[in-house]
Amino acid sequence: MNRADRNQIDRRLFQQYASGDRDAGEQLVARYYRSIRRFLRNKVSNTDDVSDLLHETFKRLFESRERMEHVQSLRAYLYGIARYVFSEYLKKRHRHRRVDLNVDSLSNLESSPSRIAARREEVRILRVALQRIPLEQQLLIELYYEHALNQREIAELLNVPHGTVRRRLHTARETLRRVLPTIQAPQHLITSVLEAISGESVSALLQPPDDRRDRLRALSR
Repeated sequence: MNRADRNQIDRRLFQQYASGDRDAGEQLVARYYRSIRRFLRNKVSNTDDVSDLLHETFKRLFESRERMEHVQSLRAYLYGIARYVFSEYLKKRHRHRRVDLNVDSLSNLESSPSRIAARREEVRILRVALQRIPLEQQLLIELYYEHALNQREIAELLNVPHGTVRRRLHTARETLRRVLPTIQAPQHLITSVLEAISGESVSALLQPPDDRRDRLRALSR
């Protein structure tokens, strides 16, 4: 079934439900129940919470009759509702802090004791690796990832062109990649740190969670 046919069926079922046909509503729920549940279950460990979020997602879908005429894809719209419901759920669970989906990760928000211990070991591995590379490279990585200086600020600090800083950062990351496998540590943790370097997520290890927003602000200057 192509997208156009699927969307046509979705719209027909929704319109029938809006006209009072409860069976059409149940069919629409059945079409997406498993996929939306999987979308939420991958991020929410408590099964009761998943059920509540599922109920809220479909409830909001059926309450949005007036908006539906402007919706091109009911499927995409439904996932958008699920995303928003999940976001609200996280913000309620973590009232003591500001949750930002562009910065925070589930491992930070919902850390288990074992994950916290693993993260501490990853930080230790990275620190050891940093001490085994040339000092200028270590300082560059720490200024950029840990202390949130952007490339232009570092260029000014070192009195070199912006492009030079970019190249030196690349070289420093490559040096780290070569050094990491020489450190005595479980291979899966070494791999995790290597992935952080490849994905430019080093700041997630070097900075406290609440400082990462400052990193994003620095990069935008």
